[in-house]
Amino acid sequence: MRLDMDDPDDVVLAAGNVSGSVTTESDKVISTAKDLTVDQKPASEWDRAGDWARRWIQNALAESAHDTVNTAYGLFVETMVSAGELSWQDVDAGKAIPRSDLA
Repeated sequence: MRLDMDDPDDVVLAAGNVSGSVTTESDKVISTAKDLTVDQKPASEWDRAGDWARRWIQNALAESAHDTVNTAYGLFVETMVSAGELSWQDVDAGKAIPRSDLA
């Protein structure tokens, strides 16, 4: 029986593309969050409450985007490690069981 899998380099490349896309989109979220501004200083209690909520939203979006990038990068690293290990297992198994595909 043969294990049918994509080439480990292809898997790592795809994971890198996904991680890069996540980073690009997260950067857009951070940029958009920074653009959430008001034209004047809050003057009333309602204005100050609204400004506090705006700052909270900015921070929440930025933190979430950073966390998402970190998670995507962690998954990319994990994919690289796993693909490498699987590749070496395949090499080792091929050496340990010569002509195993004839069974």
